[in-house]
Amino acid sequence: MSRHVAATATAFRHARPAGPYVYFPLHVQPEFTTDVRAPLFVNQVALAENMARSLPAGYRLVVKEHPGMKGERPLAYYKSLRQLFNVELMAPTVDGHDLIRNAAAVAVITGHTAWEAILYQKPVIAFGPLCYGFYDLVHPCPDIRDFGRIVREAVDGFRPDRRLVLKLITALLDTAHRGTINAPTRWAVVTAPENIANVAEAVVREMTRDEPAALTSAG
Repeated sequence: MSRHVAATATAFRHARPAGPYVYFPLHVQPEFTTDVRAPLFVNQVALAENMARSLPAGYRLVVKEHPGMKGERPLAYYKSLRQLFNVELMAPTVDGHDLIRNAAAVAVITGHTAWEAILYQKPVIAFGPLCYGFYDLVHPCPDIRDFGRIVREAVDGFRPDRRLVLKLITALLDTAHRGTINAPTRWAVVTAPENIANVAEAVVREMTRDEPAALTSAG
């Protein structure tokens, strides 16, 4: 708690960033989605530095701490980020939706911020795999050396397509299941009988789904 208080007082900005920027939300670590699914990008300070150096002239990189990491990272971590050229470090209490709405593009390793950016019709640059990475307006960037080119394409060439967004939402809703999967020690709903039944039913449906037939019937 004391570390979070100190970071809030000395490391974070709380006001809305000015000027054009690319938004990069820090990810929780350790976590499977980052450390296992995207092992080349676990050093988020180095990733932020490489992104900041590759941005178009006049753009800044806005980095926001994850609310779930309050007090978890050492103050030296934030000091390293603040010392980077062209980087602005935002407090975890800053409204992430506001940052997305005003961003020129959103860069993520994994995580749900990319999904929120898609709904706001913002270009997304993804370093790691996304379950919706097949979406036409997501820009995969598995090699950081390509970021400079990709971010320029995303910023200069992006055109919102409401039709594609609605198609993606419809596809996800049509294949979604009810149920919550998370740490049962933190989320009581996980072990609720109704939720266990929902998750079990979802697993059975996925294991018995006839994918070839579904693809054929879809044309």
